[in-house]
Amino acid sequence: LKLPKPESNWLVHELMPAEYILMIFSPEGVGKSVLAYNLAISIATGTKFLGLETQSGTVLYMDEENPDSYMRDIVEKMLVGRGLTSDSLAGKLIIGRFALLGRQPPAWSPLLERTVEILKPTLLVFDTLSSLLPFRENIENDAALMKGLLRHVRAVKDRSPKTTILILHHPSKSRGNRPRGAGSIGQDVDGYWSLGYPRGRQKKNERDQPTIFKPHKSRCLAGIPHYRIVPQHPLGGYELIGKLIGPGDDQ
Repeated sequence: LKLPKPESNWLVHELMPAEYILMIFSPEGVGKSVLAYNLAISIATGTKFLGLETQSGTVLYMDEENPDSYMRDIVEKMLVGRGLTSDSLAGKLIIGRFALLGRQPPAWSPLLERTVEILKPTLLVFDTLSSLLPFRENIENDAALMKGLLRHVRAVKDRSPKTTILILHHPSKSRGNRPRGAGSIGQDVDGYWSLGYPRGRQKKNERDQPTIFKPHKSRCLAGIPHYRIVPQHPLGGYELIGKLIGPGDDQ
C-alpha cells in the first residue's frame, strides 16, 4: 500500500489499457477484423479511434486469416475515409502473412520473439487465435495446450514489455458470452471484450447498422465503458463511429 500508485497508461484513452494482453471475440462476420484494422491504422498514424485519443507507434498486424485482396481493400478504404494516404503508414503499419498456421508454437515463437524485440511495436495483433494453433480437431478445448500457447504469447511480450498484444478470437459455441475454448483463455489474457449485435438487429453487415463493444470481467477492464460502434462510408471510404453507452443500452 505504500507503493506509489502507477499512472494509467492507455492505448486508446479510457477504452483500451496499454501494455497488456487483450482479446476481442465475436462470431464470424460481425466485424472484429474491421475493428482491429481501424485500431491499427489509428495507432500507426497517431489519429483518433472511435473519437478517442490513441498512443502513436508501430503496429505489427499478423493476419493469418484474411486474403491479401481483403487486406488491401479494407486498409485503402479506411485511409480514404480518414482523409489519409498510404504514405502515412510507411514504416508504421506492417501487415502480412507469417506462415504460423498449423505449426507448433515452439516452431514460430523464437522468431516472433526476436522480431518483436527488434521492432518493439506499440501494438501486435494476431488475427485470429486459431492461426497460432497446430491442426487438430477440437484443439481449442485442450486446456493444457491453450495454457502453453498463452505462455508463448506472454514470452513474446516479455521481449518488449511496452507492447500491447491484441488477439482476435471466436465465441464459445455453447456460451456466446465467453471466448471459445478452455476456460484458461479468459484467465490467461489480461482483458477481453465481446463484439456483437444489439438485441433485435438483423444479423448481417450493413452500413449505419450498430454493433456493441462490451468489456467483460478481467483484471484490467474495471470501469471500462460499453461502446456502440457504427460503420460509416464517407466519400467512398470507410470509418467507424463510436458512441459511449450505458451497460443496459445494448439490449
